[in-house]
Amino acid sequence: MAESAIDRTVRALDLVPFVTAHPGVQISELAKKFNVSEKQIIKDLELIFLCGLPGYTPYELIDLTFEDGLVTVIDPQLLDKPRQFSETESVILNLGLMLIKSITVNPDQLHLINELLAKLADKFQHTKHAILSKIDKPKFYEELQNYINSGDSISIKYQSISSDLITTRSIRPIGINFKNGFFYLLGFDLRSGDERTFRVDQLIEIAKNPMDQKQAEYSIDQASSIEFILESRDQLFTEKYRDIFSKIEEKRGIFSIHGVVSNRAWLLRWLLSNCGSVKVISPDWLKDNIADRANSALKMYSHPTNGAQQQGRI
Repeated sequence: MAESAIDRTVRALDLVPFVTAHPGVQISELAKKFNVSEKQIIKDLELIFLCGLPGYTPYELIDLTFEDGLVTVIDPQLLDKPRQFSETESVILNLGLMLIKSITVNPDQLHLINELLAKLADKFQHTKHAILSKIDKPKFYEELQNYINSGDSISIKYQSISSDLITTRSIRPIGINFKNGFFYLLGFDLRSGDERTFRVDQLIEIAKNPMDQKQAEYSIDQASSIEFILESRDQLFTEKYRDIFSKIEEKRGIFSIHGVVSNRAWLLRWLLSNCGSVKVISPDWLKDNIADRANSALKMYSHPTNGAQQQGRI
């Protein structure tokens, strides 16, 4: 997954105290320590030059040098110590882990969560007093989690909130999310070939899909393998949609962007809505589809012929 601005910010917050504690450290050693290239470390150091306290004059900015491959921080501006959680932050983190634990049935995930909770309890006393209100899991929750872990496709009977219609769907459940007091099931619809979201408390029935499993897996794999390559000169575009990109490379101000999605209809709508910022490089079917849709839209705004104009005047 390509790096985001948050990734670079977090690394910068760790770089300054580390270099402060190891003055004269080599760029190559920093690259190895933070698991990035030397070129990326240099970019991070150049970014740190522009960071500091409000006022942002040379007196408030972080001051450092990196000459002959050696890095030294002269003025860290309050970043001389590694980041640490406060007691309040530890309680918030602890409650978040407890929430995840309450809706998780995967044994491996539960083991990791318990280890993290134990580490927080050892270091922060206030986390021992944090209590999470009980969350009632909806009907079918455990059954859905079992299907998610097994990878089986299922047939569901679902009552839509917006239309109040009851429909039957064949899906492969992907995961369950908790948002705004409700549990939501993310699933791959085998008929439409797109991802869909269902509110778990609106499910009426679920059962293992009678559809042939090999056929279901084939349909999923076919739709899940949409790989695309774009070019863009807009850095804001790369930051805004970075979550769906697997690789971003920059050369002479042009960003080469690689991505993978599973929803073909969404991909087409997304590219059309951003067509002024990107150029589709591959695959060919995607380029042709975008061109056809764009030409169809242009025809709707084309001017009438002279003959039609004259006929209109008559």
